[in-house]
Amino acid sequence: MKNKPLLTIFLIVFVDLLGFGIILPLLPYIAEKFKADPAQIGFLSATYSFFQLIATPILGRLSDRYGRKKLLIISQIGSTLGYLLLGLAHNLPLLFISRMVDGITGGNISIAQAYIADVTTKENRAKGMGMIGAAFGLGFIFGPAIGGFLAGFGYSYPAYFAMGVSCITVLATALFLPESVDVKKAATTKQTAFNLAEFKKIIFNPTIGYLIVVFFLLNTSFSVLQGNFALWTLRQNLASVLSKTDFSLPISGSLPSFFS
Repeated sequence: MKNKPLLTIFLIVFVDLLGFGIILPLLPYIAEKFKADPAQIGFLSATYSFFQLIATPILGRLSDRYGRKKLLIISQIGSTLGYLLLGLAHNLPLLFISRMVDGITGGNISIAQAYIADVTTKENRAKGMGMIGAAFGLGFIFGPAIGGFLAGFGYSYPAYFAMGVSCITVLATALFLPESVDVKKAATTKQTAFNLAEFKKIIFNPTIGYLIVVFFLLNTSFSVLQGNFALWTLRQNLASVLSKTDFSLPISGSLPSFFS
């Protein structure tokens, strides 16, 4: 196992998830600024993942043929453009487009996992995958904190910061990450066609199928929480303020500041 490529991919995933973590908790607030209703906010949160679901297998197949490094760079550039559009967004449709762009090119994690599989042996592959999990977690620890701080200056600032962070991953990948795929050999190798029967075999495998279902449920609960937690805390805080406000003041008195 080569430590330098693993360290580089760890930093790439960490910085990538840092940018994602900066934006995710703020999306409901940004959407509300454009008068989005709860259903639209839910669809906005789902837009990135929906387009990522469609595009990730395609990006993965292309990375098998043309190399992990090239597709990682393309994916990261897409994230950069998505954050730029988010920062420039002045209406709800542009907000949706920014998430679509980021989702269509959002194959970073799956390609990073494939890269780990390329450069590790069976004995230490779990360790390599664990490094991605650690980078994932660290990104979600620091991302929301940074995003919350920057949001105090305006919602565009977290988006532009995330764009800058994404630019760092592009440079790190281009300069420090060696290619793990023999592109010349891949060009002469016949790729396996998508087979629905094989897909069903994996889904209904007693062991793998169970893990897929568990992973799906865990991610569903996580997504439901992250997509609504920001608005829930805002309303809980508002309800708490209202419950402590004395509305028996004379009409000529000053209204609470949150009505101004």
